[in-house]
Amino acid sequence: MAILGCGNVGRALARALAGVGGWRKFVSFRGDVVVWSRSRRSTRKCLEEVAGWSPRPARRPVHAGGSLEEAVTEADVVLLCVAESALPDVIRATVRATSRQRRKPVLLVASGFQALAPLRRSLAPGVALGRLHPLAPFPEDGLIISRTHFAIEGDPRAVRTARLVMGWLDGRELELRPGNTARYHAGAALFGGGLVALFALAEAVMAPAVRSREALRRALYSFAGANAVHATGPGGPRRALTGPLARGSEATVRLHLRELRAVPEARAAYRQLGRTMLALARARGSIDAATERRLRRLLSGARRAR
Repeated sequence: MAILGCGNVGRALARALAGVGGWRKFVSFRGDVVVWSRSRRSTRKCLEEVAGWSPRPARRPVHAGGSLEEAVTEADVVLLCVAESALPDVIRATVRATSRQRRKPVLLVASGFQALAPLRRSLAPGVALGRLHPLAPFPEDGLIISRTHFAIEGDPRAVRTARLVMGWLDGRELELRPGNTARYHAGAALFGGGLVALFALAEAVMAPAVRSREALRRALYSFAGANAVHATGPGGPRRALTGPLARGSEATVRLHLRELRAVPEARAAYRQLGRTMLALARARGSIDAATERRLRRLLSGARRAR
């Protein structure tokens, strides 16, 4: 297994395949892992993380390739964890480096945004191309959760290989429809970044009302988890929705908008997301059409709501 690119995603996948830390009991990969990055510093950081992530040694060693060619030679699978702008060049270099191999490698793009069709122009016969995008947060501290969902698509051989790698990582499949990558990625960015942004806005609004910001963060973490559990249940977001907009409480919404003047970004988010909440509440039947119209006027910024 060759991993090209040692950014947050590449390092996390290297640690996972090596079976370090919390991954040790989940990952069943038994092959060799070779990593390469154009930045020697990033490569060194990757190796240091694998070695120092856990007091117990990695289940599988991770080696650094001295060059891209060295990293991909004899590789069965190449995970492309480089920036989208670098993908065409890296793919061409990988194809050249493996041109004499009898069995061509499978190339799996970790990006969730880059369309595969333009990248196929750089392929040689026998080289399979696919996607294996982990739908998980990858902050600088290297967090990655187990049982991650992976978005998969591509050539038949690439899809089979992506499922195999996903199985080694104890992952879950999210099969993509061809040609819908940008829409998938936009939704992922909206939810992932949006959830963090909402957390920050809620904290800013609530912090003056509580004694401990640390306790507030723990409470919001628990609150977010409980909402996620209900939203992913049998009834989906429609059944999970709670709060004054779901109940049609006009007086409470008016008070909220007044209090949120202290944090204008939070007030704008309340209004924007409130429209979606009203649509969910109306579809569920917890408010009638007249109540929905009144609340929409309130959210729009009518004079009496200010």
